[in-house]
Amino acid sequence: MIFHVFNESKLTDVLMLIAFSFPIASITSTHLSLMERESKFNSIAKVEIFSSITALILGVFVSYIGGGVYSLVTQTLAYSSLSAIGLFFYTRWIPSAYFSFAEVRGIFKFTSNLVLFNFVNYFSRNSDQIIIGRFFSSTILGQYSLAYRIMLFPIQNITFVLTRSLFPLLSRNQSNSQYSLSLYLHVLKTLAIVIPPLMVGIAVVSDDFVKVVLGEKWNGVAILILYLAPTAILQSFISTTGSVFMAQGRTNTLFQLSLFNAFLQVGAFILGATVSVVFIIKLYFIANLVIFFPNIYFAMRLLGGKWRDFLFISYKPLLSVLLMLVLLLFLKGYLNTITTFPSLRLAILVFLGGVSYIGFLSLLERKKPLEIIKDLKDM
Repeated sequence: MIFHVFNESKLTDVLMLIAFSFPIASITSTHLSLMERESKFNSIAKVEIFSSITALILGVFVSYIGGGVYSLVTQTLAYSSLSAIGLFFYTRWIPSAYFSFAEVRGIFKFTSNLVLFNFVNYFSRNSDQIIIGRFFSSTILGQYSLAYRIMLFPIQNITFVLTRSLFPLLSRNQSNSQYSLSLYLHVLKTLAIVIPPLMVGIAVVSDDFVKVVLGEKWNGVAILILYLAPTAILQSFISTTGSVFMAQGRTNTLFQLSLFNAFLQVGAFILGATVSVVFIIKLYFIANLVIFFPNIYFAMRLLGGKWRDFLFISYKPLLSVLLMLVLLLFLKGYLNTITTFPSLRLAILVFLGGVSYIGFLSLLERKKPLEIIKDLKDM
């Protein structure tokens, strides 16, 4: 099947080996959940950092000795194996042979909808790679994958961390809707302050960023980053809603919304594939824009909040980003006329973009820049 879809027979053996990472990771998935429930994120971080660094070193070594694509296999299997060992070491929990149908019935409705959500969400989020790999060249797929990874960076390293800690806190305060809403708005405001300026900044400097960081051969990635950046902003907010629905026991709503989301996302990929990869990204943004409103609306309503609550905590950071964007576009046009060095333009735009954003935000928030930075650290 893999050979017929991607016209690449070598993928079969690689995917068969990588598939072993799934049962390895599933062995200690309960251990991870127990640690997250108890908010032992410091221990989880130690396990994940050690596993990531060690797996990366092993992957680089295999690549150095000529392992080729199997270096990725080594890295994947090493990470899942080391993570499983580390999680077991910290929890020391061993499942017993006891089985109860009554317990299964008690959680069946919750877990069945959650399993269905994860199934739909996984395939809808990965269908872009499949469709692009099927209808376009491997070069275009590689460029898209790299641009998408850059887009995912803030979501994986900022949003995921926040939502990971959000779920157990919301779960423990199910009956306190006022506290839950305040906590959720706090997370959304943190995202509104951090993610939009990052992605707008990357979009503005995408040309110089690709030339300096990735090299001339990846120039085609710049236009993809430009159009993926606004999608990353939307997804950073959308990805928080799952914690709300799960904490409130409304996985049925989560699953129903995932069907709506998947229909729009996969539809965007299929329609876009008839034109170009850039058109795919444009339709993907439109799909996420449509998805954004019902997902945030239902999450806010579930906690007793309203749209104006979200607008109140986000309008100042977003207005600051808009002002920063106008300034950067003006500066970029000016710098293009006085220097041909992309590294110099990149450094100037990044520095002035950061300074101007903090300045605009401090004016709107009526706080000193150092106070805003301190607030972000406290968040």
